[in-house]
Amino acid sequence: MLRKIILGLFFVLPFCFLQGCDNLFVNEEEAKFNVYYYPPDSSEALFLGEVQGIKKCRLVVQARAHTMGKVRKPKDYVCCLVTKTSSCEKRMD
Repeated sequence: MLRKIILGLFFVLPFCFLQGCDNLFVNEEEAKFNVYYYPPDSSEALFLGEVQGIKKCRLVVQARAHTMGKVRKPKDYVCCLVTKTSSCEKRMD
């Protein structure tokens, strides 16, 4: 057991020094996300705000698509993970 922990740290710590550990272990329901919606008739994204949790992000997009009378497709929206260093550290659909 201890051997597995040491081996795990051996691989994780260099990554943390190079990339930072902020988004290494992300709880998707506690993390903050910037929400962007891409309407089918436009190439520009609409910023819908910042929310907490990936489920909330998807709900915001679904509500926006519904009010516009559009069918939501996975490529129509982006949930961007917000970290201390980036407003879009990781894109999550």
